This record gives sequence, C-alpha cells and structure tokens, in this order.
Amino acid sequence: MGDYTDFDEQQADRAGSSGFLKFCLICGCLLLLLMGAGAGVMYWQLKDMFVMDPVRVTAKVEAEILPGAKVPDGYSGMFAMRFPGGLMEFALIAPEGMQQQANQNTLPLMIMACTIPPGSSADEVKGQMQQAMQQQTGRAGGNMKVEAEEQRTITARGVEVTLQEHVGVADNGVKMKQLLVIVPQKPGSSQQVLLMFMGKEDIFDQAAVDAFLESLR
Repeated sequence: MGDYTDFDEQQADRAGSSGFLKFCLICGCLLLLLMGAGAGVMYWQLKDMFVMDPVRVTAKVEAEILPGAKVPDGYSGMFAMRFPGGLMEFALIAPEGMQQQANQNTLPLMIMACTIPPGSSADEVKGQMQQAMQQQTGRAGGNMKVEAEEQRTITARGVEVTLQEHVGVADNGVKMKQLLVIVPQKPGSSQQVLLMFMGKEDIFDQAAVDAFLESLR
C-alpha cells in the first residue's frame, strides 16, 4: 500500500477542500457501510488512503482496477483510493489540467471506476453510488431531477452488459448526463467494476466514453 500512503499534508488539505473529493469520500463510507465494514473507518482515516499524482492514478486504472483499459486521450487520473484491507479500489478520471479545481457541473466528462467488494450486491452498490452522485450534482442536498433514461447492451471483456443512461437537471439548472455500467475486471473474472460517466449534457464527451469502453471489449 506504499502508493496510497505517500500523501503529504498539503494534498490532504486540497482533498478536504474539494466538494467532489468530499463526495467521493462519502461514497466510500456508503460502500463500507454496505459491506458492514464501516464502523471502524472514519472520514478522516479515508483521507490517508489517497494517491493524487495523475500519472500514478492513470497507471493504476489501466494496470490494476481495469487491466488493459486505456484512459481516453486528453484525460488523466485525478485521484485513487484504496479501502481498508484492499477490499475495494476507487479512481476518478478527469480532463487533463483540471485535476485540482474540477467541478462536475461544468465538465464534459468525469469517469469513476470502482471495484465492487466481494460479497456485495452489484445492483445495491450501483444504486448507492448513483444516488450519491445525483445528490452531489443536485447540490444543496437535493437530487438531480432525472428527465429521461434508457438502457442498451454493450460488449465488455467479451460478454454483454447493460449500460444505463440518465439525463437530468441539477438544482442550479445545469442539465447533466450520467452513464452507468458494471463490467468484469478482467476477461473471465468474477470480480466486477462499476463504471460511472458523468458530464454536462450539452458538451458531454461521448467520443471519450466510446474510446474507453472500446478498450474493454
């Protein structure tokens, strides 16, 4: 876990001041509680599990969380986090140059990858993460108001999986688009990874989504 403990105090302060990073920590707490492992893990302890170097985060996504995946051109890792005992890994990818000040309500795309803890219900994890994302996007404690949703089948790691699409409006009036899909971590693997793509609907970077998913075929 050396990569995850090499995290200085200045980076911790930045992580604590970012609304989106706080959201990701909250998601982590939800997942730990879902596993029944959250009681001994406090919010401040989770901060110590970050790695925020873009090169290292990108490498972790492509080599560990989703081996063989290719982060789209123009994007790089924003941060990664490993939970106690290695039960779960979590990473966020954002447009290059926006790692420190990213605001998901103004970006064309953010990509989140999260391994699903063994023994957890994939659908329940997905529902918890979707709810948390919509609440963060809605801001002021409100949910993103979903206006349209659909689903389609895509191929990932050689198997068919269901991709869900939601379009909705945040409390500030910004229309957002969100895609969710659960894929095998490796071909033939029973370990699953939740992928969430989210961005401003009118500038949503579908080409980057397609490129990332294509690397998983």
